[in-house]
Amino acid sequence: EQAFDWLAARQHSTGRFDEVGPVFHRDMQGGLRQGIALTSFVLIALLEQPKVATKHRAAIEKGIDYVTQTLGSIEDSYDLAIATYALLLQKHSSGERFLEKLIGLSTVQQNGTERFWARDAHGIETTAYGLLSFVLAEKYVDGTSIMRWLVKQRYTPGSFPRTQDTFVGLKALTKLAEKISPSRNDYSVQLRHAGRKEEFRVTSQDIGTLQHAQQGVDETAQLELHVAGIGFGLLQVVYEYGVDLRNFTAQFVLELQKSVTNANHQLQLEVCSSFTPQLSDG
Repeated sequence: EQAFDWLAARQHSTGRFDEVGPVFHRDMQGGLRQGIALTSFVLIALLEQPKVATKHRAAIEKGIDYVTQTLGSIEDSYDLAIATYALLLQKHSSGERFLEKLIGLSTVQQNGTERFWARDAHGIETTAYGLLSFVLAEKYVDGTSIMRWLVKQRYTPGSFPRTQDTFVGLKALTKLAEKISPSRNDYSVQLRHAGRKEEFRVTSQDIGTLQHAQQGVDETAQLELHVAGIGFGLLQVVYEYGVDLRNFTAQFVLELQKSVTNANHQLQLEVCSSFTPQLSDG
């Protein structure tokens, strides 16, 4: 509770929040983008705790007013995604207008089955906030296209490349799953490969349970999938392979040169890399 009190006390008279210490997540800070992302992030923290939201209602209203006034000037999809989620959390009337603009900045691919927001290294986090907004707007069916794209960005264990991606990404996927995973799930999944067969049974008791099969495959592998029953689920196919480097011809050169410095605790290196193409005899 003291942490929330501290946050509310740091609010600017305009309603925005500015970082008061060292900045590690510069995109959250906002900088020249009017601090929209950081302000929205603080609002989300306050709004997701009912007791805190009641206690700091004035700070929330002031922050929401600041964010809503920026709609016309927001061009960054990262800012817009976080702001949209904050407004929909507060059930503000401007939430739908923000969501419409956010949808307009999205990219749709794979014949409309995938939707995401391209935002440099923060595309996953931006897309996750977009999915959270779709869930709050009750656009569950439309949200499945965002879910498909997010799932494809995960590493094999289920995490995402960055910590912030993992936190927001898993949160968004969980929120959608809570809405679209019906209590009447009852279906079977059969996998066939190279004469082998594995079968899984999924019921309403298995929501959130990961079932997996591991098989060795070759270059011409085929995987047959048969699903029967009713319900909702997510299937992910992951390939992993290794390369034997013992008889492998290197195709790039990496050279390191140490520079002389006056500090005992500092190591300065000059790194040069070059590519060696593999030319054919013809």
